Amino acid sequence: MEELEKEERQDMCEAIKAMIGEGKEIGKSEGQMLGCMQEVSTFKELGYINKIKRDFSLTEEETKKYMEEYWK
Repeated sequence: MEELEKEERQDMCEAIKAMIGEGKEIGKSEGQMLGCMQEVSTFKELGYINKIKRDFSLTEEETKKYMEEYWK
């Protein structure tokens, strides 16, 4: 009987370790995806900054000020 309980505890520990490992992998993937999305957003914003600077002959500081004020 003790041997069976020991096996059950060992199986349960292995199952928990596997679930934790899967959770870590999911978290890692989600973290990478969020980082990528932030990077894309930054590149998009920089593209707008450059276009607005060029189109309206503004400095980068002026452009950022207007974007912060009016970008919604």
